[in-house]
Amino acid sequence: MKRSINLFFCILYTLSLYKYVFIDFIAFLNNTLIADLLIDTLLLVIFLNSLKFCPKNLKKLNLCILIFAVIGCIYNKTNLITFLNGIREIMIIPTGICFIYSIISTNQTSYFLKLFRKFAYIFLLIQIPCTAIQFLTYGAGDYVGGTLGFGGSGVLTLSIFILTFFLINYKVKVQKAGKVYCTFIHLPLLLPILFNETKISFIIIPLFMICALEIKNVKSLIAMGVLSITTIAFYSSFYSNQGRSYDNPINTIFNKDYLNYYLAGNAQDYDDVPRFTKLSLGLSIVSNDLGNLLFGIEYGAFKGSSFLGKSEFANKYNWLLIGSRPYLFYLFITGGLSLVCYVILVIKISLNFHLNTIKLNNYQKIFLAGIVGIIFFYNDAFRERFFIAIFFSTIVALITMNYYSLYFEKNSLLKKYAK
Repeated sequence: MKRSINLFFCILYTLSLYKYVFIDFIAFLNNTLIADLLIDTLLLVIFLNSLKFCPKNLKKLNLCILIFAVIGCIYNKTNLITFLNGIREIMIIPTGICFIYSIISTNQTSYFLKLFRKFAYIFLLIQIPCTAIQFLTYGAGDYVGGTLGFGGSGVLTLSIFILTFFLINYKVKVQKAGKVYCTFIHLPLLLPILFNETKISFIIIPLFMICALEIKNVKSLIAMGVLSITTIAFYSSFYSNQGRSYDNPINTIFNKDYLNYYLAGNAQDYDDVPRFTKLSLGLSIVSNDLGNLLFGIEYGAFKGSSFLGKSEFANKYNWLLIGSRPYLFYLFITGGLSLVCYVILVIKISLNFHLNTIKLNNYQKIFLAGIVGIIFFYNDAFRERFFIAIFFSTIVALITMNYYSLYFEKNSLLKKYAK
């Protein structure tokens, strides 16, 4: 199993760097399809190695979604190449959940925790100078994706919050440091969110503080309030909404008229259709046909524009499919209700994994569930292999820390890795 873990981290480091290095930095690649197919092949190897450790119910669930996908392909008469190109994005989810189950089942959690903690620090520290350079060169916006490259700003923001949350928990539960102290010293790792100015950060910051500090008494409540207000105020002072400065960005962004304009405006008034409008239009399209509602319209509708070409559906609705999109919109168009139910079930199962009866605590579960909720209605980070890997890895790491925080004195192995 250690070989699979080592291969996984090779893939993780590659996913975190290759778009920036080979496209944005040295302009070596114009298209990442070959690299993507190679990575997908290696992920398939991990999936096959992990499958034998999965319980029968999980295997049946993964088989069901594959059957539903094939039914959808046949029903919609989707081109086989388009279908295979689209199913790649979905297969990372069963790969992720089977992989973390295999880690827990084979008692490799301590080894995995050591490597993941090292990756988290390296990744987060690299983002600070990288995003600063991108901000100074291009200004705020999609160009500030750190090492995830152009268009990776949303995924980068979510990844930074999740990895920083993990590191705070590690220091608290394994190294037995104070929650307020740990949260405060890790705040500099959030600096890249100042440069890409992702609006959703204003919502994630309070959630992050509440769950990192695990509010249980008045003292922790006061600490949460002070850190949240300070962080949001500092973030607000730099926020310009990609060049348009505001005296009070919080009041401007969370103004009812602005939210309606930004999330649910008229599709004809925008180059990029607002997120909630997209979701509404997408549901309207799939609801016109029972087969589309159950199995979606097309696996691959969101892919293929750079090399394989777009399908007839993608060409017709290109104005709706491009730009920012909620993950729920993507799921309905791709696989309908069957895919939506599958993803929700997989996430629910993963958030309830346990190591010798020890699970995620309520604050950890609330934080990760909150991130999932944001993704469902705000962006499609779960389409990204890097983010899926980060999300499932964090679950394994947090469960491991919860377990060993109770049995730390009895486990010399973790003492070694905690140094």
